[in-house]
Amino acid sequence: VNDTQNCTLQFPIVADPDLNISKQFDMIHPNESETAAVRSVFIIDPNKKIRL
Repeated sequence: VNDTQNCTLQFPIVADPDLNISKQFDMIHPNESETAAVRSVFIIDPNKKIRL
């Protein structure tokens, strides 16, 4: 992000090129192509628990 947007993020982001995470959290829309992920945000608390 910093290279293209000149902005430093203060949180980690995840790339999922093999769709493991997307499939695990049902982020692939059933009526779309297999690679069309539904845009989602998951908040992970300090105890590493996912919060919506």
